[in-house]
Amino acid sequence: MLFRSSMDADEPGECLKLDLFARLGKARCFVETRPDGSKDANDILLEHGADELERRRVSAEAAMPLLFDVPSKIDEPPLEVYETGWSQLDPYLKYMRGGLVVVTGNPNAGKSQWVLGQFCQLARVHGMRCAYLGMEGRQSSQKRDIQRYAKSWSGRMNMPPEAFQDKFFRFPRLKGRVTIELIKDAIMEVAKVHRCTAFCIDPWSKLVHEWGRNMQEYQYVDKTLAELQIAAAAADVTLFIVAHPTNAATKANATIDDWGLEAIAGGSAWHRNADHGIVVFKPNNTTERIIKVCKNRDWEIMGTPGEVLFEYDRVRSVYVAKQ
Repeated sequence: MLFRSSMDADEPGECLKLDLFARLGKARCFVETRPDGSKDANDILLEHGADELERRRVSAEAAMPLLFDVPSKIDEPPLEVYETGWSQLDPYLKYMRGGLVVVTGNPNAGKSQWVLGQFCQLARVHGMRCAYLGMEGRQSSQKRDIQRYAKSWSGRMNMPPEAFQDKFFRFPRLKGRVTIELIKDAIMEVAKVHRCTAFCIDPWSKLVHEWGRNMQEYQYVDKTLAELQIAAAAADVTLFIVAHPTNAATKANATIDDWGLEAIAGGSAWHRNADHGIVVFKPNNTTERIIKVCKNRDWEIMGTPGEVLFEYDRVRSVYVAKQ
């Protein structure tokens, strides 16, 4: 049952209205609005007529914001996606702005290198500024790869490699313990101060992770990823996380078909929360890399999962699709 309130516009009327909200439940109450200068329903009737009184009765407003409405009254902004910069990969993957991208793969496959190469592509093709929190390699090596990439495109970009690096990339000054709370602050900083639209944590295992005795790892991962997703969406930043697989997942005879986000500790939580899931797979004794898109949250908009074979050109720090 719903209730409609039309109390006097004075202190006793306000007190009675609040008392009814408490007794009946605010979610079940609607409040009639009044024209300026009208204290109660009788004033509306005398000054504006019966039709106006009825109109205000019918159009009474909910005492608390409505949580649901008919679909045609709900305006939802269109989902913004952007291509990878590799035409061969684009049919399988279009990144969601403000989404969560999880990258894993077999040991020494070059997961970090691939993400850095992807950031270079996003910078060159879309003019996106990217923040890269790399906690395993040296920044000098990361700068070298970015500048090699830029040099390989210098004829078309008309920009010196170092200028490309400084225009489109941000590196951390962080030292010591990197906590989840610090990451949330970093997401906001790179978005609002540095105008970045992509941010990478590489790798997940180097962050400080703490959870209570009553929580298992998959529960902690589920909760923390949800919090980071909220932070990234609020900042309008696409968040990339590089996560290493468990030892049990790294079988010597494994093929690309065996790999997915389930290879990471807490795997079900990773798959459940990711908007995009990517596997970087290196076959034995080769310079080739298979990039497998194993999850997109919306196939119609983000692409249908699939695989593309790449060759990594170490001299130019460039990934070249072979199919």
